[in-house]
Amino acid sequence: MIWIKKFSLYSFLIMVPVVLVLLFDFFFGGFVVSGAQASKNDARISHPIYHHSLKEDFIGRDRFGPVEYKLCTDGNGFKISCKKFPKTTKHFDIAFIGDSFTEGIGLSFEHSFVGQISKELKDKKIVNLAVASYSPAMYLSKVNFLLNNGFTFNEVVVYIDLSDILDENSYFLENNVVKEVNFVAGTNIFETRTFKQNLRKWFPLSYIGFDFLKQFFWGESKESIRNRAFEDPRANWTFNSTIQSNNSSEIEIGIERSLENMIKLSELLKKKKILLSVGVYPWPGQIFYDSTESKQVILWRNFCENRCKNFYNSFDSFLTLKKMQSPETIVRKYFIRRDVHFNREGSFIVAKDFVRTYVMKK
Repeated sequence: MIWIKKFSLYSFLIMVPVVLVLLFDFFFGGFVVSGAQASKNDARISHPIYHHSLKEDFIGRDRFGPVEYKLCTDGNGFKISCKKFPKTTKHFDIAFIGDSFTEGIGLSFEHSFVGQISKELKDKKIVNLAVASYSPAMYLSKVNFLLNNGFTFNEVVVYIDLSDILDENSYFLENNVVKEVNFVAGTNIFETRTFKQNLRKWFPLSYIGFDFLKQFFWGESKESIRNRAFEDPRANWTFNSTIQSNNSSEIEIGIERSLENMIKLSELLKKKKILLSVGVYPWPGQIFYDSTESKQVILWRNFCENRCKNFYNSFDSFLTLKKMQSPETIVRKYFIRRDVHFNREGSFIVAKDFVRTYVMKK
Protein backbone atom coordinates (compact mmCIF):
# COMPACT_ATOMS: atom_id res chain seq x y z
CA MET A 1 0.00 0.00 0.00
CA ILE A 2 2.88 2.34 0.78
CA TRP A 3 4.36 1.97 -2.68
CA ILE A 4 0.95 2.70 -4.19
CA LYS A 5 0.73 5.93 -2.21
CA LYS A 6 4.28 6.89 -3.25
CA PHE A 7 3.48 6.12 -6.87
CA SER A 8 0.33 8.24 -6.66
CA LEU A 9 2.29 11.10 -5.09
CA TYR A 10 5.00 10.94 -7.77
CA SER A 11 2.37 10.79 -10.48
CA PHE A 12 0.65 13.81 -9.00
CA LEU A 13 3.94 15.75 -8.75
CA ILE A 14 4.68 14.96 -12.38
CA MET A 15 1.19 15.58 -13.74
CA VAL A 16 0.63 18.96 -12.08
CA PRO A 17 3.50 20.80 -13.86
CA VAL A 18 2.65 19.01 -17.13
CA VAL A 19 -0.97 20.14 -16.92
CA LEU A 20 0.09 23.68 -15.99
CA VAL A 21 2.48 23.84 -18.96
CA LEU A 22 -0.21 22.57 -21.34
CA LEU A 23 -2.75 25.06 -19.97
CA PHE A 24 -0.27 27.92 -20.42
CA ASP A 25 0.52 26.67 -23.93
CA PHE A 26 -3.17 26.34 -24.84
CA PHE A 27 -4.09 29.88 -23.74
CA PHE A 28 -0.85 31.81 -24.38
CA GLY A 29 1.38 29.65 -26.64
CA GLY A 30 0.01 31.18 -29.82
CA PHE A 31 0.78 34.70 -28.60
CA VAL A 32 4.35 33.72 -27.69
CA VAL A 33 5.01 32.06 -31.07
CA SER A 34 3.39 34.82 -33.13
CA GLY A 35 5.20 37.47 -31.11
CA ALA A 36 8.57 35.83 -31.72
CA GLN A 37 7.83 35.53 -35.43
CA ALA A 38 6.54 39.10 -35.73
CA SER A 39 9.68 40.50 -34.08
CA LYS A 40 11.71 39.17 -37.03
CA ASN A 41 9.29 40.08 -39.83
CA ASP A 42 9.56 43.86 -39.68
CA ALA A 43 10.36 44.02 -43.39
CA ARG A 44 6.88 42.92 -44.49
CA ILE A 45 4.24 45.62 -44.88
CA SER A 46 0.82 46.08 -46.45
CA HIS A 47 0.41 48.00 -49.69
CA PRO A 48 -2.70 50.00 -50.73
CA ILE A 49 -2.58 48.80 -54.36
CA TYR A 50 -1.02 45.34 -54.60
CA HIS A 51 -1.84 44.12 -51.07
CA HIS A 52 1.62 43.67 -49.52
CA SER A 53 5.26 44.38 -50.13
CA LEU A 54 8.68 44.70 -48.54
CA LYS A 55 9.65 47.82 -46.66
CA GLU A 56 11.84 50.33 -48.52
CA ASP A 57 15.54 50.70 -47.62
CA PHE A 58 15.35 47.81 -45.16
CA ILE A 59 18.51 46.35 -43.61
CA GLY A 60 17.86 43.76 -40.94
CA ARG A 61 16.94 40.22 -40.02
CA ASP A 62 13.98 38.28 -41.35
CA ARG A 63 12.62 34.96 -40.13
CA PHE A 64 11.27 32.03 -42.08
CA GLY A 65 10.22 29.24 -39.74
CA PRO A 66 13.31 28.41 -37.67
CA VAL A 67 15.61 30.11 -40.21
CA GLU A 68 16.91 33.63 -39.59
CA TYR A 69 18.69 35.45 -42.38
CA LYS A 70 19.76 38.94 -43.39
CA LEU A 71 17.39 40.79 -45.69
CA CYS A 72 18.02 44.05 -47.53
CA THR A 73 15.85 46.09 -49.88
CA ASP A 74 16.42 49.15 -52.02
CA GLY A 75 14.52 52.44 -52.04
CA ASN A 76 11.67 50.78 -53.94
CA GLY A 77 11.24 47.85 -51.56
CA PHE A 78 12.86 45.30 -53.91
CA LYS A 79 15.06 42.58 -52.43
CA ILE A 80 18.76 43.22 -53.12
CA SER A 81 22.20 42.05 -52.05
CA CYS A 82 23.25 43.21 -48.59
CA LYS A 83 26.85 43.34 -49.86
CA LYS A 84 26.29 45.67 -52.78
CA PHE A 85 23.70 48.43 -52.79
CA PRO A 86 22.86 49.49 -56.37
CA LYS A 87 22.04 53.02 -57.40
CA THR A 88 18.35 53.81 -57.39
CA THR A 89 16.97 53.36 -60.88
CA LYS A 90 13.66 52.75 -62.59
CA HIS A 91 14.92 51.01 -65.71
CA PHE A 92 15.75 47.32 -65.76
CA ASP A 93 16.53 44.78 -68.44
CA ILE A 94 14.83 41.87 -66.67
CA ALA A 95 12.21 42.07 -63.91
CA PHE A 96 11.44 38.86 -62.05
CA ILE A 97 8.17 38.46 -60.19
CA GLY A 98 6.69 35.51 -58.31
CA ASP A 99 5.97 34.45 -54.75
CA SER A 100 8.20 33.24 -51.89
CA PHE A 101 10.24 30.93 -54.15
CA THR A 102 11.21 33.81 -56.44
CA GLU A 103 11.73 36.19 -53.53
CA GLY A 104 14.14 33.58 -52.19
CA ILE A 105 12.61 33.38 -48.73
CA GLY A 106 14.98 31.95 -46.16
CA LEU A 107 17.97 32.82 -48.36
CA SER A 108 20.21 35.81 -48.91
CA PHE A 109 19.82 37.52 -52.28
CA GLU A 110 23.05 35.93 -53.53
CA HIS A 111 21.79 32.41 -52.79
CA SER A 112 18.32 32.87 -54.32
CA PHE A 113 17.90 31.88 -57.95
CA VAL A 114 17.31 35.50 -58.98
CA GLY A 115 20.57 36.46 -57.24
CA GLN A 116 22.46 33.63 -58.92
CA ILE A 117 21.03 34.64 -62.31
CA SER A 118 22.16 38.23 -61.65
CA LYS A 119 25.67 36.97 -60.98
CA GLU A 120 25.74 35.06 -64.28
CA LEU A 121 24.23 37.85 -66.38
CA LYS A 122 26.46 40.66 -65.14
CA ASP A 123 25.71 42.87 -68.15
CA LYS A 124 21.97 42.93 -67.36
CA LYS A 125 20.16 45.16 -64.88
CA ILE A 126 17.99 42.69 -62.99
CA VAL A 127 15.35 43.41 -60.37
CA ASN A 128 13.42 41.09 -58.07
CA LEU A 129 9.81 42.27 -57.64
CA ALA A 130 8.70 39.03 -55.95
CA VAL A 131 7.27 38.84 -52.44
CA ALA A 132 6.00 35.85 -50.49
CA SER A 133 2.31 34.97 -51.02
CA TYR A 134 1.98 36.79 -54.31
CA SER A 135 -0.23 35.27 -57.02
CA PRO A 136 -1.30 36.42 -60.53
CA ALA A 137 -3.58 39.15 -59.12
CA MET A 138 -0.53 40.75 -57.45
CA TYR A 139 1.68 40.19 -60.50
CA LEU A 140 -0.73 42.15 -62.68
CA SER A 141 -1.46 44.84 -60.10
CA LYS A 142 2.17 45.46 -59.13
CA VAL A 143 3.57 45.51 -62.66
CA ASN A 144 0.77 47.85 -63.77
CA PHE A 145 1.43 50.14 -60.78
CA LEU A 146 5.17 50.29 -61.47
CA LEU A 147 4.71 50.98 -65.18
CA ASN A 148 2.33 53.82 -64.31
CA ASN A 149 4.98 55.26 -61.98
CA GLY A 150 7.85 55.55 -64.40
CA PHE A 151 9.43 52.09 -64.24
CA THR A 152 10.50 50.45 -67.49
CA PHE A 153 11.46 46.84 -68.21
CA ASN A 154 12.71 45.14 -71.35
CA GLU A 155 11.37 41.81 -70.14
CA VAL A 156 9.18 40.58 -67.30
CA VAL A 157 9.69 37.00 -66.13
CA VAL A 158 6.86 35.50 -64.06
CA TYR A 159 7.77 32.38 -62.12
CA ILE A 160 4.35 30.82 -61.53
CA ASP A 161 4.18 28.79 -58.33
CA LEU A 162 2.04 25.68 -57.86
CA SER A 163 0.32 27.35 -54.89
CA ASP A 164 -0.76 30.29 -57.08
CA ILE A 165 -3.80 28.33 -58.28
CA LEU A 166 -5.35 28.06 -54.83
CA ASP A 167 -3.92 31.37 -53.56
CA GLU A 168 -5.63 33.18 -56.43
CA ASN A 169 -8.99 32.24 -54.93
CA SER A 170 -8.19 34.46 -51.95
CA TYR A 171 -7.99 37.68 -53.98
CA PHE A 172 -9.73 39.68 -56.68
CA LEU A 173 -8.94 42.86 -58.58
CA GLU A 174 -11.05 46.00 -58.46
CA ASN A 175 -9.66 48.76 -60.69
CA ASN A 176 -6.26 47.02 -60.49
CA VAL A 177 -6.35 47.15 -56.68
CA VAL A 178 -5.94 43.76 -54.99
CA LYS A 179 -8.65 42.92 -52.46
CA GLU A 180 -9.24 39.85 -50.34
CA VAL A 181 -12.11 37.43 -50.79
CA ASN A 182 -14.19 36.74 -47.69
CA PHE A 183 -14.50 32.95 -47.54
CA VAL A 184 -17.65 31.32 -46.24
CA ALA A 185 -16.79 28.89 -43.43
CA GLY A 186 -16.51 25.34 -44.67
CA THR A 187 -15.81 26.20 -48.30
CA ASN A 188 -12.03 26.56 -48.21
CA ILE A 189 -9.70 23.61 -48.71
CA PHE A 190 -7.32 25.00 -46.09
CA GLU A 191 -9.91 24.81 -43.33
CA THR A 192 -9.62 21.01 -43.21
CA ARG A 193 -7.09 20.15 -40.50
CA THR A 194 -5.55 16.85 -39.51
CA PHE A 195 -5.30 15.85 -35.85
CA LYS A 196 -1.57 16.62 -36.00
CA GLN A 197 -2.26 20.11 -37.36
CA ASN A 198 -4.81 20.70 -34.60
CA LEU A 199 -2.24 19.73 -31.97
CA ARG A 200 0.11 22.31 -33.42
CA LYS A 201 -2.66 24.89 -33.29
CA TRP A 202 -3.77 24.06 -29.74
CA PHE A 203 -0.32 23.53 -28.16
CA PRO A 204 2.20 25.37 -30.38
CA LEU A 205 5.06 25.66 -27.85
CA SER A 206 4.85 22.01 -26.81
CA TYR A 207 4.58 20.90 -30.44
CA ILE A 208 7.62 22.94 -31.50
CA GLY A 209 9.65 21.75 -28.50
CA PHE A 210 8.84 18.07 -29.02
CA ASP A 211 9.44 18.38 -32.75
CA PHE A 212 12.86 19.94 -32.14
CA LEU A 213 13.88 17.10 -29.80
CA LYS A 214 12.63 14.50 -32.27
CA GLN A 215 14.62 16.04 -35.13
CA PHE A 216 17.71 16.47 -32.96
CA PHE A 217 17.84 12.83 -31.89
CA TRP A 218 16.27 10.98 -34.83
CA GLY A 219 16.07 13.34 -37.81
CA GLU A 220 13.30 13.06 -40.39
CA SER A 221 12.47 9.62 -41.74
CA LYS A 222 12.00 8.83 -45.43
CA GLU A 223 8.36 8.03 -44.73
CA SER A 224 7.84 11.41 -43.06
CA ILE A 225 9.35 13.23 -46.05
CA ARG A 226 7.16 11.26 -48.45
CA ASN A 227 3.97 11.82 -46.42
CA ARG A 228 4.63 15.53 -45.99
CA ALA A 229 5.14 15.90 -49.74
CA PHE A 230 1.90 14.06 -50.50
CA GLU A 231 -0.28 15.85 -47.95
CA ASP A 232 0.49 19.48 -48.88
CA PRO A 233 -2.84 20.78 -50.26
CA ARG A 234 -1.42 23.88 -51.93
CA ALA A 235 0.62 21.96 -54.50
CA ASN A 236 -0.70 18.41 -54.78
CA TRP A 237 -3.61 19.41 -57.04
CA THR A 238 -1.43 18.26 -59.96
CA PHE A 239 -1.27 14.59 -58.88
CA ASN A 240 -3.55 13.87 -55.88
CA SER A 241 -6.80 12.43 -57.26
CA THR A 242 -8.60 12.88 -53.93
CA ILE A 243 -7.81 16.58 -53.83
CA GLN A 244 -8.75 16.88 -57.50
CA SER A 245 -12.16 15.23 -57.06
CA ASN A 246 -13.10 16.79 -53.71
CA ASN A 247 -12.01 20.31 -54.65
CA SER A 248 -12.39 20.31 -58.42
CA SER A 249 -14.45 23.51 -58.50
CA GLU A 250 -11.98 25.41 -56.36
CA ILE A 251 -9.06 24.25 -58.52
CA GLU A 252 -10.92 25.10 -61.72
CA ILE A 253 -11.82 28.56 -60.44
CA GLY A 254 -8.20 29.15 -59.36
CA ILE A 255 -6.92 28.14 -62.78
CA GLU A 256 -9.51 30.33 -64.51
CA ARG A 257 -8.66 33.38 -62.39
CA SER A 258 -4.92 32.80 -62.77
CA LEU A 259 -5.18 32.56 -66.55
CA GLU A 260 -7.46 35.61 -66.71
CA ASN A 261 -4.98 37.80 -64.81
CA MET A 262 -1.98 36.42 -66.67
CA ILE A 263 -3.68 37.12 -70.02
CA LYS A 264 -4.33 40.69 -68.87
CA LEU A 265 -0.69 40.99 -67.85
CA SER A 266 0.47 39.72 -71.25
CA GLU A 267 -1.79 42.24 -73.00
CA LEU A 268 -0.53 45.06 -70.81
CA LEU A 269 3.09 44.21 -71.53
CA LYS A 270 2.41 43.82 -75.25
CA LYS A 271 0.98 47.35 -75.37
CA LYS A 272 4.12 48.62 -73.65
CA LYS A 273 6.31 46.56 -76.01
CA ILE A 274 7.73 44.60 -73.07
CA LEU A 275 8.58 40.92 -73.48
CA LEU A 276 6.91 38.34 -71.23
CA SER A 277 8.37 35.01 -70.14
CA VAL A 278 7.03 32.40 -67.71
CA GLY A 279 8.88 29.88 -65.57
CA VAL A 280 7.80 26.81 -63.55
CA TYR A 281 9.48 24.51 -61.02
CA PRO A 282 8.39 21.57 -58.83
CA TRP A 283 7.70 21.21 -55.12
CA PRO A 284 8.82 18.07 -53.24
CA GLY A 285 5.42 16.48 -53.96
CA GLN A 286 6.00 16.68 -57.71
CA ILE A 287 9.40 15.02 -57.33
CA PHE A 288 7.76 12.06 -55.57
CA TYR A 289 4.47 11.72 -57.43
CA ASP A 290 4.40 13.79 -60.63
CA SER A 291 6.01 13.68 -64.06
CA THR A 292 7.75 16.07 -66.44
CA GLU A 293 4.36 16.47 -68.12
CA SER A 294 2.77 17.79 -64.95
CA LYS A 295 -0.51 19.68 -65.18
CA GLN A 296 1.45 22.74 -64.08
CA VAL A 297 3.86 22.40 -67.00
CA ILE A 298 1.10 21.78 -69.55
CA LEU A 299 -1.03 24.68 -68.26
CA TRP A 300 1.65 27.35 -68.52
CA ARG A 301 3.39 25.97 -71.58
CA ASN A 302 0.06 26.23 -73.42
CA PHE A 303 -0.45 29.74 -72.03
CA CYS A 304 2.94 30.76 -73.39
CA GLU A 305 2.13 29.84 -76.97
CA ASN A 306 2.11 33.13 -78.94
CA ARG A 307 2.46 35.10 -75.68
CA CYS A 308 5.91 34.44 -74.23
CA LYS A 309 9.45 35.05 -75.32
CA ASN A 310 10.60 32.00 -73.34
CA PHE A 311 9.13 29.23 -71.20
CA TYR A 312 11.56 28.29 -68.42
CA ASN A 313 10.87 24.74 -67.25
CA SER A 314 12.80 23.29 -64.30
CA PHE A 315 10.57 20.22 -63.91
CA ASP A 316 12.82 18.34 -66.33
CA SER A 317 16.01 19.08 -64.39
CA PHE A 318 14.66 18.04 -61.00
CA LEU A 319 12.75 14.96 -62.12
CA THR A 320 15.65 13.73 -64.25
CA LEU A 321 17.66 13.49 -61.02
CA LYS A 322 15.41 10.54 -60.06
CA LYS A 323 17.38 8.39 -62.51
CA MET A 324 20.39 8.66 -60.19
CA GLN A 325 18.97 9.53 -56.75
CA SER A 326 15.95 8.64 -54.65
CA PRO A 327 13.21 11.28 -54.28
CA GLU A 328 14.03 11.53 -50.55
CA THR A 329 17.67 12.28 -51.34
CA ILE A 330 16.69 14.94 -53.87
CA VAL A 331 14.35 16.66 -51.40
CA ARG A 332 16.98 16.62 -48.65
CA LYS A 333 19.66 17.96 -50.98
CA TYR A 334 17.81 20.72 -52.82
CA PHE A 335 15.11 22.00 -50.45
CA ILE A 336 15.20 23.76 -47.10
CA ARG A 337 14.99 21.14 -44.38
CA ARG A 338 11.39 20.14 -43.69
CA ASP A 339 10.08 22.76 -46.09
CA VAL A 340 9.02 23.09 -49.74
CA HIS A 341 11.26 26.02 -50.70
CA PHE A 342 14.60 25.67 -52.46
CA ASN A 343 17.84 25.95 -50.57
CA ARG A 344 20.97 27.34 -52.22
CA GLU A 345 21.59 24.17 -54.25
CA GLY A 346 17.98 23.94 -55.47
CA SER A 347 18.05 27.61 -56.45
CA PHE A 348 21.21 26.93 -58.45
CA ILE A 349 19.36 24.40 -60.62
CA VAL A 350 16.57 26.90 -61.41
CA ALA A 351 19.16 29.62 -62.14
CA LYS A 352 21.16 27.29 -64.40
CA ASP A 353 18.00 26.36 -66.34
CA PHE A 354 17.12 30.01 -66.79
CA VAL A 355 20.56 31.11 -67.97
CA ARG A 356 20.89 28.20 -70.41
CA THR A 357 17.51 28.93 -72.03
CA TYR A 358 18.01 32.72 -71.93
CA VAL A 359 21.39 32.57 -73.68
CA MET A 360 20.28 29.91 -76.18
CA LYS A 361 17.14 31.84 -77.24
CA LYS A 362 18.61 35.31 -77.08
